[in-house]
Amino acid sequence: MRYRRLGRTELRVSQLSLGTGGPNRLGQSRYLSRRGIDRLLRGALDLGVNLFDTSGAYEDSESLLATALRGIPRERYYLSSKVFPWRKERLLDPSEVRGLVERSLRHLRSDTLDLLLLHRVTPRDYAEARDRVLPELERLRAQGKFRFLGISESSTRDPQHRMLQQALEDDLFDTIMVTYHPGFEAAEQTVLPRALERDVGVIGMAAVRHLVPRNAAARTEVLLRTLASLFTAPPRNRDRLFARVRAAYDDAFRPAAQPLPSVVLGKTRTALPMPEAVYTFVASHPAVASVLTGTTNQRHLERNVAAVSAPALSEEEASELRSILS
Repeated sequence: MRYRRLGRTELRVSQLSLGTGGPNRLGQSRYLSRRGIDRLLRGALDLGVNLFDTSGAYEDSESLLATALRGIPRERYYLSSKVFPWRKERLLDPSEVRGLVERSLRHLRSDTLDLLLLHRVTPRDYAEARDRVLPELERLRAQGKFRFLGISESSTRDPQHRMLQQALEDDLFDTIMVTYHPGFEAAEQTVLPRALERDVGVIGMAAVRHLVPRNAAARTEVLLRTLASLFTAPPRNRDRLFARVRAAYDDAFRPAAQPLPSVVLGKTRTALPMPEAVYTFVASHPAVASVLTGTTNQRHLERNVAAVSAPALSEEEASELRSILS
């Protein structure tokens, strides 16, 4: 594993970081056992991963992460969590924001977070969140609840990264989380150069989510099992299960992708599976300190580590990959 400086934070983070959200939710969406989750996280540490990204919005991910990391010296890893500052189209008041941060700390069994990000902020909502939520977050930082402040975007609602462009101009955030891959390269012209100028740490997200092939039978099975669990769940768990049913339904009826081909880039590389080529592409950009993966497969994790540790793509190779995925 190689490590990079996360901008002005001065943290040395692994080029591959492990996320606990996305479709997998640390294996919760795939009914991975607690023992399997523990093995995955301990395996990530053994591979050199030292940045774990989570959120109180990712079901039980924070608690599962804390359990798996129990007994590991705190200096071996960094914790990043997020606050989604809206509820039913209403901006949370300062006491509610404080409550979410303190709940995350309890679930993570930690006194402090290394990174705290405002999550999925849109261009429409950015100014209000900045003006009303950031003062409370700065009070929390002064009290030692977290070390560095960041912000993440909503790629589906902001494909041109307008929110992150404004956040970089305001220069109030130490880190950003941006969607970046060969088929979604607007960040190269707008966000990434400015982040380098401002010395803001960049974490790349959703690098291969758009590539993952989906098996119709497996997706339907997840939906049916999730529906069945509703009938036996206690009332206090049903809201969470309804959300899981909705996610499973959306996944089951999304068109299945064709199997992904391998790709040969340039004249000196061997054929690479497409996801690994994309991870190498994202990690090649000098602004990107770490690339998030949400895999729950140990073999995939090992290959992803190898991909981000590979020599950077040349401009010719990067252009070739863009043309394949455009």
